[in-house]
Amino acid sequence: MQNVAVTLPIRDEERYLVTSKLEILALLSSLKEQRGLILMRLHNGAEAIVTTILNIDAENNSMVIDNSAQDSFNQHAAKAEHIRFEATLNKIRIAFSSAQASPCIMDNQPALRIAFPQSLTRVQRRDAYRIDLPSSDPIKCTITLPATAAAKIRSVALDIKDLSSGGMALIDNQHVLGDAAGVFYKDCHAEFPGVGAISTTLQVVRIIEESLADDKKRRVLGCQFVNLPNPMLILILRFIGMTERRTNAKWHGYE
Repeated sequence: MQNVAVTLPIRDEERYLVTSKLEILALLSSLKEQRGLILMRLHNGAEAIVTTILNIDAENNSMVIDNSAQDSFNQHAAKAEHIRFEATLNKIRIAFSSAQASPCIMDNQPALRIAFPQSLTRVQRRDAYRIDLPSSDPIKCTITLPATAAAKIRSVALDIKDLSSGGMALIDNQHVLGDAAGVFYKDCHAEFPGVGAISTTLQVVRIIEESLADDKKRRVLGCQFVNLPNPMLILILRFIGMTERRTNAKWHGYE
C-alpha cells in the first residue's frame, strides 16, 4: 500500500462538551444497554470503584448505579461534594460528574442514586473504533460537487470502505474528487440501515492507492467529519455498535 498524498496535521484527540439533555440521555442509555463499566472516583481519585448504570430516570433527573461492596465507600459517596464518572462507549471516552450518591434500593438490591448530569464531556480519537463495511452490499455517501466553469453542480455516490466516529474512507477509483488533500465537501449524505441518515461536511485528509490481491489498484480517500452534530455522532455510534454486535453474533454462530 502506497501513500500518494500527505495529510494535513490533525490533533490526536478532540474534546466536546455535550449539554443537550436528549444527547446526554442517548449516550448514557447506550452505556446502560451495553452494560459499560464506569469508573466512579471520590476525592480526586483517592477512592474509586467500578460501577454500572442500572436505571435512568431523565424525567425526574436521576440515575441509579451499582453501589460498592464496601460500606465506607458508600458512606463517603453520600457525603461527597464532587463525584467523577468516566467510561468508554465504543472507544470514545465520556466523563461527567455529580454531587452526593444517596443510598437506594433497585430490584431488591442496594444501589446508589445520583443526579442526572447537566453536561457531559466526550473525548474521541479521530480514528477510534474504525469498522470495515461490506463491499458486497456497500453503503454509499452522496457528495455534492461544487459548480465549475466547465460543469454545473452535481452529485456523486461513492462506496464507504470503513467508518469511525471521526470520519469515513471512500472508494474513488474514477478520481471524481480530484487529487488534492485538504478539500472540503459540504452537503454529504449517507444512510445507515437501521439507524438513519447523516448530513455533514467532509474534508479529504489523505489519499491512498491500495494494492489488491489481483494486482489491481484501489483509490481510497480518508475523510474526516467537520463539525459533526452530536445527534449524528450518536447515530454513527449506534450503527457501529449494531454492526459490531452482528459481526460478533455471526462469528459465534448465532446468526
